[in-house]
Amino acid sequence: MSSGSARIAALGGALLSAMLLAPHAAAQGCAACRNSAEQSGNAGAINTAILVLLFPTLCIFAGIVYRAYRHR
Repeated sequence: MSSGSARIAALGGALLSAMLLAPHAAAQGCAACRNSAEQSGNAGAINTAILVLLFPTLCIFAGIVYRAYRHR
């Protein structure tokens, strides 16, 4: 593994750890939406929808950062 790949892997691991260790940051959202979802029983569906919408966004962002890092 080259030193550039090792740096990217270490940075990715650090970012993933930071996201997993900060649940309070991931739990923030619109209070009215959260209350409405809890009352209707769709809280699980809203959480799943958030993750489904977050995944492609993070992939696109990671791709842009990778390309910018690679072509600097």
